[in-house]
Amino acid sequence: MTEVRAFSRDSAKRDAFAKEMTEALKIPVSAVDSAEAAVRGADIIVTSTTSTKPVVEGRWLKPGVHINAIGANFPQKRELDANAVKRCDIIVVDSREQSKLEAGDLIQVFGEGDQQWKAARELADIVGGKIAGRTDANEITLFKSNGIAIEDIVVAGRIFEMARERGIGRQIPMWEKIETEKRVRTVS
Repeated sequence: MTEVRAFSRDSAKRDAFAKEMTEALKIPVSAVDSAEAAVRGADIIVTSTTSTKPVVEGRWLKPGVHINAIGANFPQKRELDANAVKRCDIIVVDSREQSKLEAGDLIQVFGEGDQQWKAARELADIVGGKIAGRTDANEITLFKSNGIAIEDIVVAGRIFEMARERGIGRQIPMWEKIETEKRVRTVS
């Protein structure tokens, strides 16, 4: 079953987002009343906030969940509490050095702890096959993105290629509507 839950502290934005994404993705996206309701039982969690206080608590995470934490890109910001970070079996970053400067979620938990930083894997090494990613379905994994855009593009391209080769996934019409609207405006 495909289920998408969205939470925002602003209920109007939350409802509008859920409606817009339901229409765009052609799958139901439900607005929920709390971060906990969005996170509990989820297989994949995506956080994208500017919060300085954690919005995801480690006690809500189920075994095997994957977290994409793409906000909190300043040392004083964080989306994940310390327990959430500590529960992760695998932590992947764009760049270890950049994360030491920008990844508030990790900085506030790792501090200067060299061993913890060394244990963080770099995305390029996993994508390039130099090191393994998840090896057990119950591992909790975290990708803490700081936004090195070229890596995002390369990874997305590779995932797309692999999905096509394996005949998995489905195409989600996202830009077709925009292109159609542009053509209509151009013709009018």
